[in-house]
Amino acid sequence: MKYLILIIVTLILSNLIFAENPICKKEKKETLNYILTEKIDGIYIPKDINDCFKELDKILNKEEIELIKKDISNLHFGLGMSIRNSWKLWRGSRLSKYFNDLGVYHADYISGIILRNYQLYLLKKDLKFKEDIESLSYHEIISMKPPIRCYPNGIKNLHQYRSIRYFSDFGKPR
Repeated sequence: MKYLILIIVTLILSNLIFAENPICKKEKKETLNYILTEKIDGIYIPKDINDCFKELDKILNKEEIELIKKDISNLHFGLGMSIRNSWKLWRGSRLSKYFNDLGVYHADYISGIILRNYQLYLLKKDLKFKEDIESLSYHEIISMKPPIRCYPNGIKNLHQYRSIRYFSDFGKPR
């Protein structure tokens, strides 16, 4: 009887510990939907860097374009923030996935790369897209650790370098 109670308590506790958090499950589902969709909240999400340029050409007026041609250093909190928020670079979108696949995970760096190359595009100069991605330092490329509640079941720790690798209790990469 003592062993039966111990087994039941163990099963209940392991279920509580390793069950996926419903909030995290909802976030994962929303992110997957965002990555697959062309529009989020009625806003078109570009699929790649060239699509970003086409969309910015449509959105911005002539005065704004002329300002971008001259200087982009003051756009991080204006147009840069608008790009990050509207195109769901923080939440996950097909554009963020495009950049993640290239090794860029942080929304600030993504919007910076977009703005710098958009300026070059407007000035009809060679784009520095590949160079921008390659020149990011180790600290710029890695993303923040996801919250522990979002780790896969049974995972206690993770190691990051350009991508996230989860480790089980045995320390072997999954």
